[in-house]
Amino acid sequence: MHSLVKKIGLMGLLAGSMVVLLGAEEIYGPSDSQSAPTRLLDKRVTSEMKTKEPMRSLEEGIHSGSIVYEERIGEVIQRIDEGKSYLEHLEDVQEGQEPADGSQANKASTNDNIRAELEKRHGNTAAEIHATQRLLEAFSRLSDSETNIVRSAWTMYGNPPFPNSPNFLGPLGSEPLKIGVKGEPAIRVIPTTFTPNLLLGSQANFAGTEVIGAIIAGGGDNFFPNRVSSDYSVIGGGLNNQAGGDFRYLESPFATVSGGRNNLAKRRYSTVSGGMANKAEGLGSTIGGGQENMAEEEFTTIAGGSKNSASDRYSTVGGGNFNKAAGKSSVVSGGQRNEATRLGSTVSGGMNNEASGDFSAVPGGSFNVASGKNSVAAGSHAEARHEGSFVWSDSQKDAFASSSENQFLIRAQGNVGIDTKKPAEKLTVEGNVAPASSKTHDLGSEKLKWKTLHLSDGIETDGGLELRSGNTVLMSIDDEGNMSLS
Repeated sequence: MHSLVKKIGLMGLLAGSMVVLLGAEEIYGPSDSQSAPTRLLDKRVTSEMKTKEPMRSLEEGIHSGSIVYEERIGEVIQRIDEGKSYLEHLEDVQEGQEPADGSQANKASTNDNIRAELEKRHGNTAAEIHATQRLLEAFSRLSDSETNIVRSAWTMYGNPPFPNSPNFLGPLGSEPLKIGVKGEPAIRVIPTTFTPNLLLGSQANFAGTEVIGAIIAGGGDNFFPNRVSSDYSVIGGGLNNQAGGDFRYLESPFATVSGGRNNLAKRRYSTVSGGMANKAEGLGSTIGGGQENMAEEEFTTIAGGSKNSASDRYSTVGGGNFNKAAGKSSVVSGGQRNEATRLGSTVSGGMNNEASGDFSAVPGGSFNVASGKNSVAAGSHAEARHEGSFVWSDSQKDAFASSSENQFLIRAQGNVGIDTKKPAEKLTVEGNVAPASSKTHDLGSEKLKWKTLHLSDGIETDGGLELRSGNTVLMSIDDEGNMSLS
């Protein structure tokens, strides 16, 4: 029977440099040309072979974290019985003995089955098969107690299922599980009173004291780490991002920053998808990206852009820059330096527009003001300052404003046309103009009179025609055609 040192030495030397260090709290991958576990294995095996002193027991070695095993043990475990049977058959043949059942056919069948299985799992070259057979031989020489210990080890090629086994990798106590590269931890699973925290990326990334269920998926560095300060909050990556605020229990859990740099998702259910220096500080607030945007109140949204703010509940900024949605349920779709400051107010775009009346709107243009309730201002320098007013202004630079409620005002230096694209006068109509009902409306008024009335070859009247100077009738034509002069 081989000694335990030969068993472990054989397994390690046949395995090569890919090994797993068991029982330690930190697992580090290769740093330079040779991994720490491989160096440890080489050192231990060389030392033991030189001194020929017995190695510590396998169980002691596992508890101390100094024994290493080859990556294929997980697969080998599944074939322990077949391997032992095959090796017993080889020993019988080498010693000139017949197999226990005395059947040459059974020997050949066992040999063929093992070889076929090895070929299927590890290729069909003689070297691969020989190496795996030697590994099976080494494993078969372990005692039952040593075999049970190895069965509980995790291998790089996975493990076979064992009934009633916990099947987990990591310490049993309160120490974190760390997996690293180049001598530094890159993955940390940190136990808490409830759900553990999962931190990846820079070792400077951290979750606040007593925070539970935090996830940092990567990013960060020693100078600008990512940090989670509230329960069940997530950072996907990036640099110097924060998910959560100061009141982690009631106000700030479930916050998310997907990436970017210098972003903050501060309140419960708040989200920053990316960009730079964005702040989602309201309950359920969302920023899609961009730079230096602020969603400050409950369920506010900024899709992107730069230096935009949504500062009242349910307000939205679609993009652009320096835009403000400061009224409840207000909207600024885009543009530059636009403001929607009252309930349900809207600015669709343009520049330097203001919707400051309840349910007011500026569809676009520049330097427009809709400050009356339910008012609309459009074009340039239009000012709908009274309730229900609609003001449209052309590109002239001076203000064109409403003077009372419910006005419809148009300023068009190039005239207004109805059904014509070339209006010759202030109002040009291609078609008839008629009152909504007969004998109820006047053309002109007592205060505002037409200077000149230009008529065609004929005129038709219904009820007579009067020509006046002030209140004095100068001439009249009745409905029968009779004319009289004063």
